[in-house]
Amino acid sequence: MVRFIDRRSFLAAGATAGVVTIAGCGQDSGATETENTEAGTDESNTSDGNNGSTGSASFDLDVTVDDFEFPDAFESLSVEFTGFKLLDVGDSAVTRESDPVQFDLAELASSGISVDLIETSVPAGEYPSINYFITATDSTMSSGDGEQTFNDGEILSVTGGLTIEAGDAITFTPDLLISEGFENDWRIGTGLTPSEDIERQS
Repeated sequence: MVRFIDRRSFLAAGATAGVVTIAGCGQDSGATETENTEAGTDESNTSDGNNGSTGSASFDLDVTVDDFEFPDAFESLSVEFTGFKLLDVGDSAVTRESDPVQFDLAELASSGISVDLIETSVPAGEYPSINYFITATDSTMSSGDGEQTFNDGEILSVTGGLTIEAGDAITFTPDLLISEGFENDWRIGTGLTPSEDIERQS
């Protein structure tokens, strides 16, 4: 069971416990295959801010979970992805909202696969960070404990600077991590991986 809390940005909290901050691993980082059947679309809501860029690039956002990092406390942990937001150097936001994509982090961890969340296009530009819209929807604890709380809403991942050029084809695969929280029982963050590990085709 999951108790929802107020929607908030998951910002500096992750830096204190080794969860969050820099993300973006390539397709070869522990994922043996990609599950494409549940990928969302961005047809309903998009926003490109005002970064003054010309041209666009294709952007494929996947996600994976490291089995060694996933807590034994969970038998299952279901989450829902509904989009992402890129922030450029001028604090303009490029937002892509998708149809909900639901998946179980425990199943991803045990299987070693990645799940394709959204395939879209984004304007060319310099993006210091990306926020994921991910919400925990249900959980089953190995101990039988009941109600759990999670950071709910935007999960921040600082990529260390993501340069997207017109005509690029980007595949971005963050590794989601679950750790014990401070304000909440648990928090969902991303792994520490250099932005160079992003798969890029020009």
